[in-house]
Amino acid sequence: MDNEIHTIGYSLEQPDTLLKAVQLLAQQVSKQAARVDGVSPDYRNILFIDDDQRRAEHLVDIFVQAGYRPIVMANALLAFTRFLQVPFVPFIIILSCDDVTNRLFLQRLQLRITQQYAWKVPFVRLQFQSVQEGNHVLPASETAIASHFQGELSPLSTLAVPPLEPTMPASGPAITKPLHSSTSRPLNSLHAAIYAAPPSGPLSNKASGPLVHDIQHEQKVIKSINLEGQDIWRYHIFELLDKNILSNVYRAYDRLREQDVALKAFQIDALPYHMMKNIVGIENIFQQEAELLQGINHPHIVSPWNRGESYISGSSFIYKTLEYYPEGSLAKWLYQYEGTKVFALREVGHVVAQLADALQFAHDRQVTFQNFKLTNLLVRQPVQSMLHLHLSLTDFAVPQDGSFFSHTPEAFPYMAPERWYGCALPVSDQYALAVIAYELLTGRSPFQGSTGHIMKLLHTSRQPQLPSAYNPTLPAMVDHVLLRALAKRPEDRFASVALFAKSFLMYCK
Repeated sequence: MDNEIHTIGYSLEQPDTLLKAVQLLAQQVSKQAARVDGVSPDYRNILFIDDDQRRAEHLVDIFVQAGYRPIVMANALLAFTRFLQVPFVPFIIILSCDDVTNRLFLQRLQLRITQQYAWKVPFVRLQFQSVQEGNHVLPASETAIASHFQGELSPLSTLAVPPLEPTMPASGPAITKPLHSSTSRPLNSLHAAIYAAPPSGPLSNKASGPLVHDIQHEQKVIKSINLEGQDIWRYHIFELLDKNILSNVYRAYDRLREQDVALKAFQIDALPYHMMKNIVGIENIFQQEAELLQGINHPHIVSPWNRGESYISGSSFIYKTLEYYPEGSLAKWLYQYEGTKVFALREVGHVVAQLADALQFAHDRQVTFQNFKLTNLLVRQPVQSMLHLHLSLTDFAVPQDGSFFSHTPEAFPYMAPERWYGCALPVSDQYALAVIAYELLTGRSPFQGSTGHIMKLLHTSRQPQLPSAYNPTLPAMVDHVLLRALAKRPEDRFASVALFAKSFLMYCK
């Protein structure tokens, strides 16, 4: 292999030494990557190749508790095969077994990752040391580990273990503790992605959180496959309803239910680099969503029906099906019926009331939405007046630990300041709902920008104009209610989305 292999001594008696050594290596690699092109995969994504299941589970547990997202494969052949089916980008590959077959497929895996994602994966070989009674054998010394690197390294004592709660850049707003850690974790399997507790920021000096930077990698361009006319399991796909850079939504016929359904599909090998580098277990995302929404039955929340994987024309797909809404989304409804019309308080109050009720229902069950955009608000039946409009929330964020980040520009207007720093709270949903109310009342968003960077700056540092500046018919108390829900600091907003809706509706009669 072209990549240098770093050998680290390891003893079951002192697992923290291994963790610190890997952190030290990660810091060095991050610095080198920053000097080259400024971009590297998420440092939490670690691939273990270990044929000893018990030992692998022990190693995984150590790293999961430290905030990493490890996956484990028994050998390099399995790792390479999985990459072909569902590409992933490990920051580091840790080897605890070594044979000729492993070397061959490691070379192939390394080559594919380099060609497709322009990332030269560093390798770590673990040198296991026996433990003698009364005389613990220490892993390789920190000095020996550091000898593999070039340039100056920070002292080991300054390398903080990634915390279990999200941390914020020093320049960011003060954030309170998130609602909860991820409530939807994949099954505990060595061949499944194992998600960590809520993440910390990357090992770099960048103060961006999950915001995507301009990426200069020359990712191999994979042609997007249109599934119209295809058959997947019991579904025949008719037409494309909607598409974005991440997924396509189709109208399909379910032969078992004997009715039309909506089918949302991700083409794994066509996903952009900035998404693949942060999500190791994307093939589990719909499973996680189903587990997240299990038991959450509300008339204004859409739960997925089925999910699965398929292999079409040489590409791997994951998909989910859900109820089909012929009227489409609120974005489509506004375009067809009202355009950029400014709506009356009574009409907007009708929309706010039902969405706030759905959000509060989810919040009471420790679930946040985090994925606001007009295309994720589905219209339940054909109407021409907003007073009769009934909407449903679809596509809840997975995972729920704050690391979810919608890379589509249509979501940027609704992202609360803390969301740009990787923190998701119930009041983040309140902020987004207030943006929707502001839009419907004034005909424009509180903040408008052409790039994610500009939108982040506006959300985190600029105050919105009073809604009455664009709609003089609005009373001053509506200005007050909306601006409070749009406060920069989460603790300055209403205590719950239900209280926000109650205050807003007082002036919508």
